[in-house]
Amino acid sequence: MKIGILVGRENTFPPALIERINSLNKGVKAEYIKIGGISEVADCPYRVIIDRIS
Repeated sequence: MKIGILVGRENTFPPALIERINSLNKGVKAEYIKIGGISEVADCPYRVIIDRIS
């Protein structure tokens, strides 16, 4: 399962969160994502998206 982290200029919490999730070795991978135009029929590779911009 993949978790996408959407961030702005914040530079302390997101890297720590990604590192912590990835260190658990539970079959879950966290990574930064970029979002552009998205088709409603396109498959999303992420099970969860955490929005730190809003």
